[in-house]
Amino acid sequence: MSDPQVSTILLLQLLEGIAHLTRHGVAHRDLKSDNLLLDEGGGISGSCPRLVIVDFGCCLAERQWGLVLPFYTAEIDRGGNSNLMAPELWYNIIAGAVPGQDSVLDYNNSDAWAAGAIAYELFGDVNPFGRDRLDSRTYQDEQLPLFTQAPTGVRRIVSLLLRRDPSERITADTAVTMLILVLWAPAAWLHSNTCRY
Repeated sequence: MSDPQVSTILLLQLLEGIAHLTRHGVAHRDLKSDNLLLDEGGGISGSCPRLVIVDFGCCLAERQWGLVLPFYTAEIDRGGNSNLMAPELWYNIIAGAVPGQDSVLDYNNSDAWAAGAIAYELFGDVNPFGRDRLDSRTYQDEQLPLFTQAPTGVRRIVSLLLRRDPSERITADTAVTMLILVLWAPAAWLHSNTCRY
């Protein structure tokens, strides 16, 4: 995408979709650019494309456990592709997912993390967790590359989506609210000294 506003709106649509899925107890578990389709709006001049999330073949919609699955064995299918799998889902002591009697895999915020990585692609950059780049199991938050094509507010939101510690990561719902403000709030609101983010 070349227009930062269009890219921001597409990221907003992606996060709105993730928030909707999460509210309904569904984790996609395989978000990637190949599973996002754009509807150009019938070629209407000046219209923003509509983003559609597709391919729910790996999704988790577990009635019994919700979005938190027991993790008794390393053989469990965690879904997804390794370049877009949240740190807490890896079988790794450092990242947190170690099988055992009391262990769980928590998918509540993993799709939001994937959206943060996809944001780089929406703004014309490469996934920071792709081949020969950062390892989502071991990276530190300050190692995330900056992508200058995105507005400052969007860069901040993406950095909050990509927090390695899921307890510090913002939810898709929170990111949606923040992006709406970045897009359409009066500038004075965003430059307040009382802003938490």
